[in-house]
Amino acid sequence: MPDFNVTAIGPPQRASDDWLSTAVVDADGHRFTVLGARSETAKLRLAAEQPILAALTKPHYATGLPFQLAKAAGTARTAENDPLVVFPELPGQPLVLKLLNQDAARSLGAAIGAIHELDQTIVSDLNLPIEDAPTIRTRLLAEVDEAARTSRVPSSLLNRWEQALEDVSLWQFAPCVIHGDISDETLHMAGDELAAVTGWFGLAVGDPAADLAWLFASAPEDCLDALEESYAVSRSQQPDAHIVDRALLLSELALSRWLLHGVRNDDPQVIADAEDMLTTLARQVGDDRPLGRTSPVIETDWSDSWQDTSEDAATNGSDER
Repeated sequence: MPDFNVTAIGPPQRASDDWLSTAVVDADGHRFTVLGARSETAKLRLAAEQPILAALTKPHYATGLPFQLAKAAGTARTAENDPLVVFPELPGQPLVLKLLNQDAARSLGAAIGAIHELDQTIVSDLNLPIEDAPTIRTRLLAEVDEAARTSRVPSSLLNRWEQALEDVSLWQFAPCVIHGDISDETLHMAGDELAAVTGWFGLAVGDPAADLAWLFASAPEDCLDALEESYAVSRSQQPDAHIVDRALLLSELALSRWLLHGVRNDDPQVIADAEDMLTTLARQVGDDRPLGRTSPVIETDWSDSWQDTSEDAATNGSDER
């Protein structure tokens, strides 16, 4: 980047197999975040996100969002030719679930509702995925069938999921714009307010429950009513009656997807991790427990299992900013 003179480098700094990021300060005292993609999957996602952010930060869309977005200030390359993107530093810090209270939950619900109210033309104009309810249901049925063929999923869970997927009443909903990767890493809080949202490479038209799934699986139970009520108020139309049921179903299927990721990549550690979580889930929900409002069904760190590890997600985009 020409005329970009870095005078200091410091925290927050993070490194993983996929990403490398650091805060920097320029000669004028402005703070930026430099994000580098290290793996091929990360490079695809970083490239996919740039046109999405460029569109979202246009006034037509940005004025309806009650939080800040990253907007690239420039790009560069590392000595190894890996891509780097420089963003003005966003406010807030990644969400810490154990600190979530009802006020913060209301802020999250309103923000997710605002995302779901975005004009769907942003997705179609960018040629991003668009799925209706029958397509989503069919895709999930195929995932459950594939998981069943591994013989590593408790039969009680397979029955539970198949019953939910075959219940037509659960799948009567209006698709909307979804973020696609809501997690503690993509939600940045400043006190009890959501200050910024990152990780937009999963933008699509799909099931609104997808953006609520991680929170309903992980957030403190005493925050869920505030989250749901704030979300409903922020929508122009009342959410469908089974959005929470589907959110919980999708949160459970994230464990199945983690298992499939391990099987496809012949990774025994991932397989063992997924099997352990599936066993715990089966024990907690029981054979006949209906899908619906419950306490968090898995008391563990969802950060790995939650990630969409499908081939489509890696190719199309589904962060780290």
